Amino acid sequence: MSVTFFVEQTPSGYQVTCECGELKSNMFNNVEHAYSELNDNRFNYLCGNHMCDVLYAFVDVQYVANLDVNVSNINARRLLGTLGFDTEDLSGSSEGDDFVGRVLLALALEPEDEGVPIVEQQGFVDCGRPHGYLQARLGELQTLGEYAFNNSLQIHWG
Repeated sequence: MSVTFFVEQTPSGYQVTCECGELKSNMFNNVEHAYSELNDNRFNYLCGNHMCDVLYAFVDVQYVANLDVNVSNINARRLLGTLGFDTEDLSGSSEGDDFVGRVLLALALEPEDEGVPIVEQQGFVDCGRPHGYLQARLGELQTLGEYAFNNSLQIHWG
């Protein structure tokens, strides 16, 4: 099981593409224009790949950036606790400014993560955590938080 920290993004554009991705249109800012291109020129997006001949083209939604941070449940609890969030429910949300403030505070105050060794007992393996893991993930969360703050978005996790 895992938890992903993410922001809901508005699409940055739309592109008509064949199933395998070899043939692509120019980028459209408007989804209606992309569907118009698809409907008017569907057969221009047949690249010869068998799957493309069967499934045809489609409108592919493009995003500015994929800044998602995915961690295991146990590491999510550690991160959420470090950030001062509830660790029982592994889902929630925060405004970008609050989130990035918590991350910066954690980076300033949290001692360097010593890591956790791999442990194997009775067929169960705890994969541990490498040295510096917490700071590395906090750095990724800082990038996510700054993006959310700069774009007036909320950060969600679950």
